[in-house]
Amino acid sequence: MKMHIIIIIIIIIIIIIIIIIIIIIIIIIIIIIIIIIIIIIIIIIIIIIVIVIIIIIIIIIIVIVIVFMIGVSIYPYLNE
Repeated sequence: MKMHIIIIIIIIIIIIIIIIIIIIIIIIIIIIIIIIIIIIIIIIIIIIIVIVIIIIIIIIIIVIVIVFMIGVSIYPYLNE
């Protein structure tokens, strides 16, 4: 009878250990997934910021070129 109780206790302990290991593995997987998602979001935000900065720089260059071209084309008439 004592042997049965010991076997049952050992089985229960093994089951508890397996459950704990499974829970830990699931938590680790969830944490890894969250970290990957955060990294992807950060990369996307950085790409968007870089694209916006490039667009702004291009617009500024275009405006400067247009203003310069208008200035060059008007300049001869200003001296008259």
